[in-house]
Amino acid sequence: MVSQQSHSDHYALARRPPSVTSRSTTTRRHRSNRSHSGGSSFRPQNEFPNFAQTGDVEIIISAHGQEKRYMLHRLILAQCSGVFEAGTSEDWSRAQAQGYAPTTTPTSVIGNGLARIGEEDENSGGMNRPLLPGPPFQQGRYKWRYELDWGNKDDEVPMLVQKPATSTLFGGSSEQTTQETPTVPNKPSSSSNSFFRSLSNKSAMQSAAQLPHTSPDSDLHRDYDNLFRIFYNYPPRFDAANIAESYIECKSLLTLADMYDALEVVGPRIDHHLLQFQSRLWKQIAKYPPSYLKLGYLARSKVIFGEALVHVVGQWPSGKGQLRNMPDAVMELIEDKVEELAEKKVTAEGKLFRLTLTTARGERVSPTNAYLDWLALSLFRQWLVENTAPPPPLPPKTPNGGSGTRDSPRTDRPPPIPSGHFYRLLFLGGSAYLPHDELKRFLKLRPGAVVEGDGGQREFREQLKKFERRMDEVKALAREVVRPLMRSWLELEGARDGGLGLAMLFLMAFLLLYSFIIAAIAQYSENPLRKYTICAPGINATFIPYGARLTNLYVLDKNGNPQDVALGYDEPADYIRDDQSVHTYLGPVIGRYANRIKNGTFTVRGVTSHVPENEHEGHDTLHGGNLGYDQRNWTVVSTNATSITFSLLDAGFEGFPGRVVTYATYTVSAGPPAPAWTSRLVSIPLDAEPTPLMLINHVYWNLGAYASDAGSTVLHHTLHMPYAARYIAIDNIEVPTGAIGVVEGTSLDFTAPKQIGRDIARATGTTCGYRCTGYDNAFILDRPRSGGPEARDVPMLTLADGEGTGIRMDVFTNQRSLQIYSCNNMNGSIPVKMSQQHGGVEGPEGGKTGRTKYVEKYGCVVIETQQWIDGINHPEWGQDEYQIFAADSDPAVVWAKYEFGLL
Repeated sequence: MVSQQSHSDHYALARRPPSVTSRSTTTRRHRSNRSHSGGSSFRPQNEFPNFAQTGDVEIIISAHGQEKRYMLHRLILAQCSGVFEAGTSEDWSRAQAQGYAPTTTPTSVIGNGLARIGEEDENSGGMNRPLLPGPPFQQGRYKWRYELDWGNKDDEVPMLVQKPATSTLFGGSSEQTTQETPTVPNKPSSSSNSFFRSLSNKSAMQSAAQLPHTSPDSDLHRDYDNLFRIFYNYPPRFDAANIAESYIECKSLLTLADMYDALEVVGPRIDHHLLQFQSRLWKQIAKYPPSYLKLGYLARSKVIFGEALVHVVGQWPSGKGQLRNMPDAVMELIEDKVEELAEKKVTAEGKLFRLTLTTARGERVSPTNAYLDWLALSLFRQWLVENTAPPPPLPPKTPNGGSGTRDSPRTDRPPPIPSGHFYRLLFLGGSAYLPHDELKRFLKLRPGAVVEGDGGQREFREQLKKFERRMDEVKALAREVVRPLMRSWLELEGARDGGLGLAMLFLMAFLLLYSFIIAAIAQYSENPLRKYTICAPGINATFIPYGARLTNLYVLDKNGNPQDVALGYDEPADYIRDDQSVHTYLGPVIGRYANRIKNGTFTVRGVTSHVPENEHEGHDTLHGGNLGYDQRNWTVVSTNATSITFSLLDAGFEGFPGRVVTYATYTVSAGPPAPAWTSRLVSIPLDAEPTPLMLINHVYWNLGAYASDAGSTVLHHTLHMPYAARYIAIDNIEVPTGAIGVVEGTSLDFTAPKQIGRDIARATGTTCGYRCTGYDNAFILDRPRSGGPEARDVPMLTLADGEGTGIRMDVFTNQRSLQIYSCNNMNGSIPVKMSQQHGGVEGPEGGKTGRTKYVEKYGCVVIETQQWIDGINHPEWGQDEYQIFAADSDPAVVWAKYEFGLL
């Protein structure tokens, strides 16, 4: 009999422990319509913002007759704020105790306090981090008390300071002694050098004059309430409709968070909120780039900071005065980029003036060999001069008030086109500049031109057509010169404004700036290998930001034991080593386009793009190219007990057209009907340029969790795909041929429940590629006619381990295809996680049996919820609606739910 190692050493799962913040509930309840300002009708509840039973820090916010009270937890405040961590530390509490007696209450201390939910250190081995040391008072629960102090000067910023704990609305009491209370050290002076506070006190934001303002008192209450809500993983209350008002709220909250050393916690929430405005945010950033540069820097927002930085560089030095208080590293970054872009501009101008046309014999055009062609080239160069050279100085005024000569009237030359708009016109080409009418007028003025009234209208039209064709050739050459500069430009209202046009030009520098952005805000970058755990009764899951990757997923087996059913590594750093060697794609999000692209080439609406071929010796692109979404460091924008959201800005990775922002939200739930993990991938294109999008979660499953000999492979797993009657045929390198096959009578038929290993010996050749036996196929989902092509109400796939753990997994999705890969290439080089190495017994010849240490062939199965693979290269399939997206289309949404039950 195989003995099993105790799972308590790995991960306790069976049920989610009851929250210490509530004795009777296991979920948070939001009651936004209840007043917390006090009064005889108020009944304290043990929930935010009044943890009357378990709270130990009382906070009172008083502003001009309005008062709001909070009873919160020291541990939460200390984990989220450096000021509260210092003010409630053991040493400081002991010093405070010498001034007044601690508060005692009949309520006993609950455990060690409230642990922060869902975050672990990368080397913690899946266990929670040690809690902060508590106060040294054992006779009862000590209470801290903070009140808002407005200071003695008008220019001082009000801030919370500690006061002696007294009898309060929340119960408990303490006897204040006559000893003098020690001076509170955590109130800053008005001359603090804190970056954002100095910005807000010394210089107004560029947009302040145009944005609405509310009562300062109500703003103060709002900011503190949002601060504490974020501490407790509640969503802050920001204006979701008016971006100008929302900007003021976010800026004010960042100022407050900076005062309390809480930017690390508050910043990601603000970033998440503002990015929801999408195109409205980009327009605001273009209008007020210095303001949003400062906000993005404080909010740790790579997206907002990077976008604003591009506009600041484009308008430099117009915004220099507003950025005088920015850190030196940021100012140096801006100045470096300004110099680099100036050099690029000079280089582009030189190439434009050296453009030339050639004759059929390869000679450069000249007045002697191709007069009309030479005229076209001369007109283009004259247009360049007029729009790049500064206007000449005006003639000096004569003593009598006139200017120039007495005989010639003064004519002011029109100013040149703004630099950014000039390059944008060159990129657009066509009739954007030197249009038909202007060419026609020019051609009439040349010496020896055919006059229409002389009967030469037909000849003139022929000359005009030839002249326009040659001008179009020149414009095409100019377009190629400026194409690298216009790679990432934005379509914004007011683009013809000089500043905005220039800013749009410099959006192309985003990729070049990205590494500098990372360096400039390196102190705010998250650890991509940090573990985050979310849990619900019967299920918990762990993720890391590197690839927005699932590393562990525990569910209960038929004996009530937790089993880790997802493959991965124990050490997060091993995922990076894997990607740099065998590149197994264990558990991440795959993008921008999952699966294979034939020849790494595709054409969307007449525009052909090429991405790196990284498979089969350069014959196709696999999973987004050399450096796809799986190797990117995603940003955690929101997390609570049961959910976590990551975000990633794709600024044109691997040569895919346009920019895309993607949010990956993972949620666990207890049911009914069963515990489930839900994945929602939402991709939002930012540019008008259409781009292919197909994201997936690439999770390796083994529902047997290697708990027995049978669980070492998935050959005994039962697979059922009732709506997968068709599949996409592939060639010997697994690239679609364009044909659609029928599964009936083949090894691919899983329309009725069947063990994976039953027909796998027949699954050869084009089922998984050259000299391969197994499954690696895309099955087409033909849903019931009543449900529609993206219905989610019925499971598309069921996987079950009937001979081992008894775990059953039902997969629901809105996608129109499923890729099944039976781990045909696993060869025993990938180790099984410690949570899956179950104990064994002595074999007849010594050694252990029943213990799996490495993943062997067929030791897992990958289930990819996706669209039709390589559909962008097969227009005959009619899949563009589900795979091609742009800024004016709906987002691309990949929804999948994995529901776990028992047989």
